[in-house]
Amino acid sequence: MWAALQFGLFNRGGWAGAIFGIVVTLLLFIIVVLHELGHSVAALHYGVPVKQIVVLPIGGVAQLSRIPENQARSL
Repeated sequence: MWAALQFGLFNRGGWAGAIFGIVVTLLLFIIVVLHELGHSVAALHYGVPVKQIVVLPIGGVAQLSRIPENQARSL
């Protein structure tokens, strides 16, 4: 909602600006979710279970059930 107002009403972008703001916000959300899913897939690859993924407006967190004992070796 804020992005639609910012790009549409406040900057006189009209409907095109409002739609742009909504699309940018959705893309940012999708990128954050994919980023956290990447952390989860990497953790599962190394045998570390993932408790949950929390996505917030400022980013996200993949919560692991434990911290790995050894650092992951590069592939």
